[in-house]
Amino acid sequence: MQAGNVPRFLRALVPVTVEVGATKATYFVTPDYLAIGSDDDYFLTPLSPGTAQKIADLAGCCLPTPKMVDDIYAAATVKMTPEPIPPSPAMTTVPVFLRHNEMVRIQRKDRGKPLGSLVAGHKKDVVIANVVFAKPGKVAIYGWHKRDARPIQPLYTRHTANWVDYSHGIRLVQRRMTVNGQDKTIDEVLADSKLALLLSNEGVMSRSRYETEQPPAEHRAVP
Repeated sequence: MQAGNVPRFLRALVPVTVEVGATKATYFVTPDYLAIGSDDDYFLTPLSPGTAQKIADLAGCCLPTPKMVDDIYAAATVKMTPEPIPPSPAMTTVPVFLRHNEMVRIQRKDRGKPLGSLVAGHKKDVVIANVVFAKPGKVAIYGWHKRDARPIQPLYTRHTANWVDYSHGIRLVQRRMTVNGQDKTIDEVLADSKLALLLSNEGVMSRSRYETEQPPAEHRAVP
């Protein structure tokens, strides 16, 4: 990722606008889940929350909350149909990652929209949430919306942080955002009792990142 092995279509972020009362906020997300490769040959990459957080830090981004996952799905111009693979010990292995990646690629191609369109519904998200930050060593997952906009996966925090399976996707959200046209950051909004509901159904969140063994890198914009 640091070397730039990222599809070009993922580098142009897509705005998502939400409103609570008279307050309107816009934040910017990757149009698809994190992938390595090129536009012609890319692999949607399941990651642990620690590895995902390192990449988010490098890019000046964070991971979404469950509310943001819902709002991203609502805003998506490409709504995919979930394609679960029956649970088995193999669900955490690379061959199954590759099998599901190909299933998603085929369905994505059938949707007919150009790469770079906001797409959702084909993975669960690794998310940030107060409940997981209260349980060190865990990962929070949420989403995989069906066509009726209901998620297959409610917020779940019982897996250890090293659990990674084929269904997990990493959506990056740029930390810079706007609220009523004014520049803010995701962290500022989540920490503000009057604004937090724009981004989180839990209300105020004093943290917005998973712990890693290294402090956050200087936040930079996604190139």
